[in-house]
Amino acid sequence: MVHSEGGKRISRKFRINKMKQSPTFATCYVVMIMCIFCQPGSAPAAEAEPVAKNSNPLQAAISDGVSLPRNNLVTDLLDVASVRKEVAYTFQNPRDGWVFVSMIPGAGEATVSLSPDPKGKASVLRGVENGSALEIMRQLPAGSYRLHVSGENTSSPARLVVRAIPELIYTGLGYPCGTRADKSSPWLASFGPYDWRFLDQNGLLENFNVMLERGDPKPENVRPLETWRAQGKKVMTASFVDWLKTRLESITAEAVFTEWSKYGFGVDGIYGTMMSEFGDGSWQVNDYPAMTEAVKKLSREPTFKNQLFYAFTYHTMVNGEHTKKFLRTVLDAGYRWADERYLEEQPTEAEARDYIDTALRQHLLSHEKVFPGCTRQLIVNLGHMSIPHLTQDVNPAADFKVFLDMQMNLVANDPAFRGIYGVSWYHSAYADEEMMRWSAKLNRHYCIEGRTDRLTNDPYELPHLKNPDFDDGAAGWALDPAEEGSIAVGEMEHHGKLQGRFRTKGEGDRFLIIRRSDKAPNRVSQEVVGLTPGRLYSLRMYICDRGDLVAGRSIKKAHDITMVIDGGDHVPDRSFREAFVNERSYAGFSSQHPLHMTYQRIVFRATGTTATLTLSDWAPQSDGEVGPIGQELAINYLQLQPYLEVDGPASK
Repeated sequence: MVHSEGGKRISRKFRINKMKQSPTFATCYVVMIMCIFCQPGSAPAAEAEPVAKNSNPLQAAISDGVSLPRNNLVTDLLDVASVRKEVAYTFQNPRDGWVFVSMIPGAGEATVSLSPDPKGKASVLRGVENGSALEIMRQLPAGSYRLHVSGENTSSPARLVVRAIPELIYTGLGYPCGTRADKSSPWLASFGPYDWRFLDQNGLLENFNVMLERGDPKPENVRPLETWRAQGKKVMTASFVDWLKTRLESITAEAVFTEWSKYGFGVDGIYGTMMSEFGDGSWQVNDYPAMTEAVKKLSREPTFKNQLFYAFTYHTMVNGEHTKKFLRTVLDAGYRWADERYLEEQPTEAEARDYIDTALRQHLLSHEKVFPGCTRQLIVNLGHMSIPHLTQDVNPAADFKVFLDMQMNLVANDPAFRGIYGVSWYHSAYADEEMMRWSAKLNRHYCIEGRTDRLTNDPYELPHLKNPDFDDGAAGWALDPAEEGSIAVGEMEHHGKLQGRFRTKGEGDRFLIIRRSDKAPNRVSQEVVGLTPGRLYSLRMYICDRGDLVAGRSIKKAHDITMVIDGGDHVPDRSFREAFVNERSYAGFSSQHPLHMTYQRIVFRATGTTATLTLSDWAPQSDGEVGPIGQELAINYLQLQPYLEVDGPASK
């Protein structure tokens, strides 16, 4: 029985010039990269001849028979099943971009030589241990390369794989959340903190190659980021176009250029900046000419030639001449376009599939029409916001992990996305620990392994509970009221928005009302079906004081509802109850006058194919009441879904 009132990665040891690391770092290994240019006088990456706008370098390479696409995101460049020492292996990188090298080494110390190297001198890179393989990610210009494995007293590596992969941006390290005493991420204290230790222990570091650092750099991140850079990975800053309104007296091209130059440009070790958000916002319309000229000035500044500007956009950039000219300037400068695509769940899988097609594929095609070839500079910025502060997981009858998997599967397989430059997930402060780990697994599955199948076979529409949001009143639930009228159904406009449900169309506005009695507990129950014995599941619920909701009162108080699962073993270190407040203003509430609510989650391991869920406003096996008599509690969002097995400590 489960009730609530409130993994280690297996690795094989290598002897490849192993470096001593802090226990909080990913285990790292040094690989010597010998930098010998095959063709004297080859131009460095920054001066490489640009690809024609309407060509696709990956597709051209495939046509020449030198590369093999695994999906839209990953292309095999080299795959040697039995590696011989002292033999050079050649691969062709078809475009400027990220390359992934994986080697399953033999015993002893080994070096891997790469030629040519864009830096033109000998350098040392660190690879990351992942299971039995040593993995390296490196940004390389297009061209031909040779890998050479050598070493003394070492057996030959078992396999060597080289792939072209997308840029994988983690957003973002150091996000300060005012709801936490330590000002770390995310907004709920029951998760995280999402510090470097969390990223290491939960498998995120090996599935990203660019780190977006948000806010002022934190001292505890200095050494980890040095290690990150030594692996050949990148660090970029987060910046915001809205800063122009607070930092500049007048918005001119020169003033904007001077301001934007402060966001990491000219600073060693900074790859560039990602600036959000550009769109059709009314205040921006008159400022686009100045911002467009500022982008040109950034691109022409010699001291910034190795750094990039990422324009983070929302909605569409093809409707107005001001936005079209701006994005065209960004693309012509060789910069990147990070496109915000935050999709909220839909009621059915068919509706979800249609929505994903419209919001992702058709949206991209509309931009390709105006900006031919823009896909090669595009970062698809998907949302995995999943905590009640702000959540796209708006439908408790749907599995959000499956919804994210469907989006990535389209990006990986639909021809519209062929040759896409990168992927990012927005963002850590709004994501629960499970979705953080899930995004890393999606990156591994689609963006590194190059898979075309879905990562999970779970259904989008959850089969375990009926009517989990009380949209159909109390249908499907067995009600056992303490007295007449102590259990009822209710509705209030914008209640779902106060819970943080993103773009809700009424989801969350209906709820069950339980009025606490001194005579007996109120109980609400339902049989849970479709469980797999031995599998982990989570059960989530939102609660607020219905009296406060209706009267517009902002009073911090307890909302005591007990969830009991008969038919599962409780996992207490993954279960919690936490108070939260609304972020946006609705129904008389605001951030200064918030509605106080409670978010509750329990995790359990199923012991059979069915179980019984019981909700009560008294504690289990209690002889007395819990909480004030007469208090009316509004509950909804009873989401029961499979829970991702944990490889490391993901939550308090």
